[in-house]
Amino acid sequence: MAWSGSGTFTRAITSLSVSGSGLWAAVKALSGHNTIRSDDHDLHDQDLATGIDACLAKNGENAMTGNLNIGSNRITAVAAATARTDAPRVAQIQDGGVVYAADGGSANTYTLTLAPAITAYAAGQVFWSRIATANTGASTLNVNAVGAKAIRRRDNSALLANDLIAGQIAGFAYDATSDNFELLTPVGQPMGLVRNAQSANYTLLATDIGALVDFTSAVTATLTAAATVGAGYYVTIRNSSTGQVTISGTVDSLTNLILGPLQSITVYSDGSNYKSISGTNLGRQTIGAPLQAWTATTTSGATSVTLETGANDNMVVGFRFLGSGTEKIQLFIPAPHGADDGKLNASFTDHMDSGSSATAIYALEALAFGSGDALDLAFGSAESAALFHSAASAQYEGSITNVTVANAGATKKWWLVQFSRVGGHSSDNAGSTVVRALKLFYRINRQSDEAA
Repeated sequence: MAWSGSGTFTRAITSLSVSGSGLWAAVKALSGHNTIRSDDHDLHDQDLATGIDACLAKNGENAMTGNLNIGSNRITAVAAATARTDAPRVAQIQDGGVVYAADGGSANTYTLTLAPAITAYAAGQVFWSRIATANTGASTLNVNAVGAKAIRRRDNSALLANDLIAGQIAGFAYDATSDNFELLTPVGQPMGLVRNAQSANYTLLATDIGALVDFTSAVTATLTAAATVGAGYYVTIRNSSTGQVTISGTVDSLTNLILGPLQSITVYSDGSNYKSISGTNLGRQTIGAPLQAWTATTTSGATSVTLETGANDNMVVGFRFLGSGTEKIQLFIPAPHGADDGKLNASFTDHMDSGSSATAIYALEALAFGSGDALDLAFGSAESAALFHSAASAQYEGSITNVTVANAGATKKWWLVQFSRVGGHSSDNAGSTVVRALKLFYRINRQSDEAA
């Protein structure tokens, strides 16, 4: 046996039980072996051939038949692996060459072509790619044409628009249990607030996701359709100018919103519509005017009253409406800044002098004035509200909403507001009532504000 099994090759003629460096001298010393015999040579030479055959040829013409113990030495000058059964170079691993490829697909359908190519997906496989095109919604990844698999967020939900953005290095791990890829890297939306300053009309793009678009001039900010930017898109719009910035588009079902100086709003897309998240001085804006500032009209006006409730000496200052016909009070105020495209609303309290289980009908209408306008312009359409009273001498609260201000516009600097009780209405069956508090407010950016 030429090889010992532990890496030692020994010359031997096993039939004669001789071996080692003095092999032929040992053979000669044997009885009857004074001469070299051919059968001894054949045995010895075959032993050498067997030993050589067990060696690796440096030209690679034979293969190993067992594990190779390098003895803590290095294998040097290794060629780059080109097949999955090749040993890789350290450089290939460090450089990500066997798990990285440029994105070869399109938005939402991403593909990778690795070399060496994979032939099947396996649990825990990780791949990396530089994304060429941002996604607009749920997406898939197909590696070496093995098959397209859904890409999921870490909560196993589908990707939202712009979770992958152009230029992002993204990692994907294959989950064999759910048969999809998990996105390993943070979603591609910006990690910090990016300011995008604009001084001219500007259309907010999908790439503005998470940014502060800061308008330094009185211009128009146009929202790209919510369906185009996709669900999950959000952006903050700020007006840093001294004029008004118009938001062209629909937010909270309201169109052409106005941002006054130093106002801002953050909107997000649910994939179909835009909704507001937050804003500075947006939403319900109160018009501060005490009831004493209102004036009864000369024709069919309500009566100003001051009453003492009695035992507790609580004073009531307000206007009495008799209910026999339409009676009115008016308020002339500066037009609220930024409210020219908004709606006027009112909340009020009253009490009924006598009777019970009766209803009073109140109405609100408004008119805007600008320089050169005639004094007798017509009011816009009135909005009304029915206020039911279950008993006399008790306070009740009512509200009127969504009153369109007639003749409104950016150049109209004054508003005339008229509040009335429609005593001749078929549903108005209450006796005299006293309105003791009346508050006006307007909404310019939100539909879902706090209750009045």
